[in-house]
Amino acid sequence: MDAVRSVGISGSQIIFRDGAGAEIGRTTTRLFGDFEITLPAGAVRVEFPGSTGYVAAFQLVTVVAGVSTELTPLRVAPVAGGGAGVAGRITNAVTGATLGSVTLRFRSGGGVETGTVVGTTTSFADGTYGIPLTPGTYTVELSSSGFITAFFTVTATVGNPPPSQNFALSPVLGANQFRVVLTWGATPVDLDAHLTGPNATSGRFHAYFENREPAGSGAKLDLDDVDSFGPETITLSTLRPGVYRYSVHDYSNLGSAQSTALSSSGAQVVVFRGSAEVARFTAPSGRTGDLWTVFELDGTSLVITPRNEFSTITEPARVTAPPLEGEVLPASDVDVLRLSRKPKR
Repeated sequence: MDAVRSVGISGSQIIFRDGAGAEIGRTTTRLFGDFEITLPAGAVRVEFPGSTGYVAAFQLVTVVAGVSTELTPLRVAPVAGGGAGVAGRITNAVTGATLGSVTLRFRSGGGVETGTVVGTTTSFADGTYGIPLTPGTYTVELSSSGFITAFFTVTATVGNPPPSQNFALSPVLGANQFRVVLTWGATPVDLDAHLTGPNATSGRFHAYFENREPAGSGAKLDLDDVDSFGPETITLSTLRPGVYRYSVHDYSNLGSAQSTALSSSGAQVVVFRGSAEVARFTAPSGRTGDLWTVFELDGTSLVITPRNEFSTITEPARVTAPPLEGEVLPASDVDVLRLSRKPKR
């Protein structure tokens, strides 16, 4: 993807290598810059060797047997003269407050969490940061006392760093507490986080913007963002036996079965437990619908199971209503995730 124009790059070769550097496959990007390939399980280096007008880039991923791996979009820098860099703002994922004195360490490549650091900077009191770097793709490590260390992929471009290179850090949690942080790009303007799960008494709760802290749920919507980028954050402090289900809804395109806005939003869902990141999901490309059912969490074993399903809903607060005629919903929680047409906020 072109890091400045945020459009896919078609017709480009993508090369895949194993942990020893041997080539294990190659493919060519399609019309919107997407691609698909079957690879053996294990550590994989995904290489964009560069094409006319673009800087070469790579990212490291782990392919799991039997699971479709959605890569974080690889935003590549156009070839251009002049100084390049990365800039943005860092906030608290729970309160939304800006964070100063955060240390940022940059390593070449995407998904590179160890090895040589090529640049270091610190955020100012207002949460902003900026650093000059050679045009290309980097992994930034963010650390600050009392917060969970986080890693993100960024792109250094000449003269116009992408505006979405803002980051939200999660405060450290209790050992068996979970936090889910949703971020996305400039469009759609309004994505919403939804968490359903077993109530303290009976039935299931539904935590979302109209019921931010359901009684007896142990869950709370800490932040609700309505003007692009996020973060939108849910914290789960108490778990009970049963299945918890996390979904993202595209409120901006409510009820649109043919919309691809959510699929192409660049949405990322990061799951934290205790003092560490335990899962990360990227919205699958090429899907239609306004609801992304992301994952399930077993309240007893604490195992996270990816779902990555897309569907369409039309009504939120009617949590006990049967499906409306013609509606397509996930196989479970049909009576829980219901979106209403009432004006938001």
